[in-house]
Amino acid sequence: MTHPNYSQWPAEIQDQYDKTAESIKKHGHTIKGIKDLRLGLAYTLGASFSTGAEFLSFFPLGGKGLSIIGGIMNQIIRLVQNGSLTLKSQILNDASIYYLPIGMVALIDDVKDMAESKWAGQLQRDAFLAEFSTEDHQLFLLLASDKDGNLPWEPECGNYWPDICPPPLVAIAQEILTGDDDFLMRKSKEDDDRSTTVRGVSYPLLAELSPKDMIEAYEMGVKEWSARFPKGNYELLLATLTSLFENEVVVTQVMNNNFMYFDINNIPESFKDDFPNDFFDPNDQIRSLFYNKKKEEDMKPDPLTPIHCIGFFLYAFGHVTDGEITYEEKEQIIKQLKIWSPEDVRPDFDSLISEIVDWYVDVFESGQSEMQKTVGFCAGNIKNTFDAQNPSTATMIKKQFVDALVEIAKVDGIIKDSEKAWINNICNVLDVDIPDV
Repeated sequence: MTHPNYSQWPAEIQDQYDKTAESIKKHGHTIKGIKDLRLGLAYTLGASFSTGAEFLSFFPLGGKGLSIIGGIMNQIIRLVQNGSLTLKSQILNDASIYYLPIGMVALIDDVKDMAESKWAGQLQRDAFLAEFSTEDHQLFLLLASDKDGNLPWEPECGNYWPDICPPPLVAIAQEILTGDDDFLMRKSKEDDDRSTTVRGVSYPLLAELSPKDMIEAYEMGVKEWSARFPKGNYELLLATLTSLFENEVVVTQVMNNNFMYFDINNIPESFKDDFPNDFFDPNDQIRSLFYNKKKEEDMKPDPLTPIHCIGFFLYAFGHVTDGEITYEEKEQIIKQLKIWSPEDVRPDFDSLISEIVDWYVDVFESGQSEMQKTVGFCAGNIKNTFDAQNPSTATMIKKQFVDALVEIAKVDGIIKDSEKAWINNICNVLDVDIPDV
């Protein structure tokens, strides 16, 4: 029987369906392997028609990994079929299955639904391969032990085995098979003990975002990205991306298309073979974009406030319009800034002036293009700050800001055409009337 929607599927889905059907017809069941760089997941399809159950295991699938876990699953299915093995939660110490212990745990209710939804997707009832498992199948999780026979929840378990299976499932297995429930607390403490902090971010860090996703977010900018992902943490994203560019952090792919980020000086032994890799390999254009934008950000005062932008714009107005800034213009700029930032609002006024001047000097020394970008940025910031007020207040302070520019322009006794052009442009940006000067 062919799925009723078969003809509507893309060719690659039809191919998966055909291969699955052929394998189950030939062997009675099939085993699907989902391989990442270092870890993997294998689960059965079709076993439930003869045993009432499907089987799921997190297992490293590189090299002979898939054939090993596939052999374990095949033998368990054969033993259940011939009545030599009862389907129940248990620790299997049977050399005919595997030479090391295997934990076998029945996942039920919400846990079963979660495991199928998150990992074994084709066991779900609405999957395109759903017909290859029974409606009411059981789901058994198989947990492998390390080379010394220690199961993942045991303190002595080594290498990557405590990490390869999602910790909540290991904790469930421990409680069902041993009656103990200390795994999650112990693992959390171990994780805390081995974590390190780089640029305010704690590593290891598990994230759904790939390095490519982070670069795309960086290219969007904080405003657009935050609008698309209002629950996202752009500061954490930027800190991690910066650490990747600065070779302080490395990344590898793990289960379910997630990514694990590590402090380059604190990579666990079980992950060291993952590196080097090409998960973070930006081209020269991206690197140039990043470092140019980083330079821009590093020049800005931290934290950057609207008064910094007002001060920068006033300073640029006094200087760029005629290529020099006189003592009288500086005094008028400071006078205007004191109006916009009185001492009761900003008591450390001298440090504010220093921050604005330092920022301006850095930008000026970076060239005309950088100056144009920063003036545009400040104009936009000023507009947004004013527009955030109620309409009548916004109109009033916009006019006051334009008046401040006029006062600075009048200091040397004549308002130059270049100064008039700046005033006209900022009036257009702020959407206010151009003064008659």
